[in-house]
Amino acid sequence: ALVTGVQTCALPICFPVTILRMNIKMYIPVTVKAREVIMKEGDAADCLYILKSGELEILSYDKETKTHQVIGHVEPGELFGEMSFLDNLPRSATVRAINESVIYMINRNEFEKIFNEQDPLMQSLVQVLSERLREANKRFRL
Repeated sequence: ALVTGVQTCALPICFPVTILRMNIKMYIPVTVKAREVIMKEGDAADCLYILKSGELEILSYDKETKTHQVIGHVEPGELFGEMSFLDNLPRSATVRAINESVIYMINRNEFEKIFNEQDPLMQSLVQVLSERLREANKRFRL
């Protein structure tokens, strides 16, 4: 069975589209309530996510104001949590549901089975892009 209801056009170019065509067993559907935190800044990454329905906000902790600031949104079809998932560094942001939402969780073990079958050049490219994105995010927050 294929995952349905997820748009592939929103995914970053470095994420193999074939991942979305894989067996539904790879995806764990989860319904989250409005204002529920899905992942927290600083946490370890054991899975990545695709938003199926609803809307999420991306938050970053501001040390000066000691509050979380909204720095972005996730809409249906978009992937999130991928940067920490790929580079094995702590989560760079908190993600919280704006309204009731359905997400697909993809755990690390299942993903790595497929990712490790990819061309080594693709694996390296994904790593480099993840590192560059993390650095750009750090500069943006200064």
